Amino acid sequence: MKRKSKKLWVIVGAVLGVIGVTLGITFGTMAALGAKQPADYRENLPLRFIAHRGLSSQYAENTEAAFLAAAKSPFFYGIETDVYFTTDDVAVCAHDDNAFQDGSVRITESIYAEIENLPLKESSYGFSGSEICTFVTYLSICRQYDKVAVIELKQPSIDSEQIKTLIKLAKYYCDDRFVLISFSSQQVKMAEQTDASVVTQHLSGNSSTGRMSLLQGYNVSLSKGAVNAALIRSAHRKGREVGVWTVNTIEEISRLAALGVDYVTTDYDFSGCGMSERSERARRNFEQGYNCAQSVLCAFADELGLTKEEAARLASSFGGGLGRQRELCGAVVAMSMIAGWRKGYAAPGDDTVKGAHYALIQQLSDRFRQKFGSIICRDLLGEAGKDDSPVPSARTAEYYRARSCADFVAYAAELADAIQ
Repeated sequence: MKRKSKKLWVIVGAVLGVIGVTLGITFGTMAALGAKQPADYRENLPLRFIAHRGLSSQYAENTEAAFLAAAKSPFFYGIETDVYFTTDDVAVCAHDDNAFQDGSVRITESIYAEIENLPLKESSYGFSGSEICTFVTYLSICRQYDKVAVIELKQPSIDSEQIKTLIKLAKYYCDDRFVLISFSSQQVKMAEQTDASVVTQHLSGNSSTGRMSLLQGYNVSLSKGAVNAALIRSAHRKGREVGVWTVNTIEEISRLAALGVDYVTTDYDFSGCGMSERSERARRNFEQGYNCAQSVLCAFADELGLTKEEAARLASSFGGGLGRQRELCGAVVAMSMIAGWRKGYAAPGDDTVKGAHYALIQQLSDRFRQKFGSIICRDLLGEAGKDDSPVPSARTAEYYRARSCADFVAYAAELADAIQ
């Protein structure tokens, strides 16, 4: 009996040893592959928003109207679409192969002339389009409005030549301002093998697959339930970016922004809700310890030709309502500084221009006041605004719970960024 038991343990030990070696080789190989991937990740960029199939909450998804609506909004950094090929190799935008009211018709079984005027089936929001949009039309819109094209390889049977066609067209219309994404790691590999300079993302609905993709060196785009702080930190340490889909509430976007995700794909245009690229950058600055004025001005440092340190120094005196005197909110001060940079005057005797600029500042202040009730620090902070000691409060969890400064800086940055 003892001999059998000893033999059993020897077998178990051998099996575990083989598993351990196999896992070691597998993960070691993945790490090596990841190290060879190009570094697409760039630090200190704001949260960027991607229009999911265009502005799909307001128009039929993946249609020219949806793409145009998203393109015209400064809220969106990029526009996502899904691509299929017809049998005569015309690339079109659709989430499903059977994208039409006549469910028997399939894109991949039709020539373009047979489907170009067929009515599209109803979307989840109740919209239906009158005709399918070509990939070239989509790219033209992205180029005209300077949006990043986020192109999902949706067709399971897509081949390397078709991927090569998509890349060629995207480069022609958008230069390097496009990303190829797919749930299929094989399709992502095909894209990178076709052109190593192309930026890709591997889509996944769970964190385990996301981690595996990161180990292989890919940028990832995950479902909102699959993202956590540890995964994001791991991605950023590897120089990878993390996108999240499909996020349709401000509360969820704020949570993801706090985690540090790079992209959020959404059906909605949240303009006016403190969710623009620069507003999220300002919010993140405040959460990192900058005062209100610094948080806003540093969000525009690149535009001002300043380093972040220089912008922080320039705005440092305005924290706490001017040196914690609880007077004019520092976020409003920085917002006005950006307005001066974009629309200010330099000629001291030009009263017409001066008057127009002061009118702009009053309008911005009124909008801030209408949203939050005041532009004065002590009024905005309530009980916390009574402390006018020059000694700053410790940035504890309670500090952030007791005040809405993150919302103040985000909205001030959004108002400033809307000035054209």
